[in-house]
Amino acid sequence: MSSSTLPAPLPQFLATPFWVPAPDNAVRCLACFRECVIPPGGTGFCRVRVNQKGKLVRPYEAMLSAWQNDPIEKKPLYHFLPGSRVMSFGGWGCNFICPWCQNHPISQKLPLPHEYRPTSPSELVQMTLDAGVPSLAMTYNEPTVAIEFARETFLQAHEAGLKTVLVTNGSLGARGVRFLAPVLDAVNVDLKSFNTEKLRKVVAGELGAVLAAIETFRSEGVWTEVDTLVVPDFNDSLSELKDIARWLAGIGRSTVWHLTQYHPDYRYRLPPVPEKRLYEARDQGFEAGLKYIYLGNLGGGSPVSGHDNTICPECQALLVERPLDSTLQAFHGQCQCGTTIPGIWS
Repeated sequence: MSSSTLPAPLPQFLATPFWVPAPDNAVRCLACFRECVIPPGGTGFCRVRVNQKGKLVRPYEAMLSAWQNDPIEKKPLYHFLPGSRVMSFGGWGCNFICPWCQNHPISQKLPLPHEYRPTSPSELVQMTLDAGVPSLAMTYNEPTVAIEFARETFLQAHEAGLKTVLVTNGSLGARGVRFLAPVLDAVNVDLKSFNTEKLRKVVAGELGAVLAAIETFRSEGVWTEVDTLVVPDFNDSLSELKDIARWLAGIGRSTVWHLTQYHPDYRYRLPPVPEKRLYEARDQGFEAGLKYIYLGNLGGGSPVSGHDNTICPECQALLVERPLDSTLQAFHGQCQCGTTIPGIWS
């Protein structure tokens, strides 16, 4: 990409600490684990971070691709303001190449001129306030590729009294987490695989960075839930799912784990794994010591099946029944037996 093909310059809302000069007028981007060395006129792997005359610029960071007033459970977040709504915003680009990505029209391409929709942190905050919802989320594509814009948006959201949510593949690693944590309330991290080579080969991810991000979000006090999309012929073996469960239990038995049913999309057309596999993986997770495991995207599910209800791990009382229009009563974080359920409930 040459500089002449870039959108008209937009305000750079935050001077980025995420690059350093490199030889021959190149730049090294530090936004994610890749640390792309970008030649003059070129882009990083994500396509949206650009070397313009020896400086890193982000011409697409304020380009809005999607916005939606969603249930918070759609992120998915189950222990964060259950039953509430969240204004969700997306941009363009991604630093992974998942062949089943349901958001591929915005994650795997750049906007055409007729798709340019400039925005600003203040506009996103105002849209959220106008919607009357308590939270703002950066989601749909990977927010790490616009990490500076995400931080400024979250900062202004906090100043307006809003909660902030990030949905991420974890590629930002520990450095990026510490940059966002002071202005972030909750995160869902997509732990796609526990196989280092497979993650690199299939989605161009880096397991070490993702695990570091999960651990650092937790240590920095950000409410953290983890999602694993169970994909056929990729991560659906019980042995790999058991490894994920053991690792999550190792960092905290109260870690919330979502096991989500894959559906064919983009370049991946295999049928979903049998629902039985998700139940088997859930059972393994409980055996590993995890207390809160939820199954998502299952067809024909009902509240009595329990796959997405919040249950007290001590007395087995039903605390939050989903769908939430059938919630027994408002839940504020403590079971009647005295057990405190971790999360942000109000």
